[in-house]
Amino acid sequence: MQSIRAIWDYILDLKNEGMTILLTTNYLEEANAPCDRIAIIDHCKLVVLETPVELKRRYSDVIMESETESIVPSKVLDQLHNITGITKVIQIDKTLKVATSGSEPSVTGTIIKLITLESNIRRISQREPNLEEIFLSLTGTGLRD
Repeated sequence: MQSIRAIWDYILDLKNEGMTILLTTNYLEEANAPCDRIAIIDHCKLVVLETPVELKRRYSDVIMESETESIVPSKVLDQLHNITGITKVIQIDKTLKVATSGSEPSVTGTIIKLITLESNIRRISQREPNLEEIFLSLTGTGLRD
């Protein structure tokens, strides 16, 4: 860990001295802090070139993540899919992730209301997606050759 930190400190020192740095990484979150711009390349094609802030603003939805006491029934998931402003619904075991475009302010209340009709919420949080999630939304979620 110390050697990684020393390398990042060195890179940031070079940046602060005005040097242009080209950094390649498979870990997009580590590119978030030191990079002024991020290029996402997929199959040798430039998909997007933006600042980290602009990437999050233009290509991301707010994610509401909730942990429930029981798995949310498929009928509730179907109802969530049909709400204007909801762009994605993913359930893994007792964790439900709902992505919202932010265009409908009442969506959060509707999500909570629907979930609590069928299950109790143990934990709930709302956040913007990380760069990895944005990468997957721009390039696809499956592994490819």
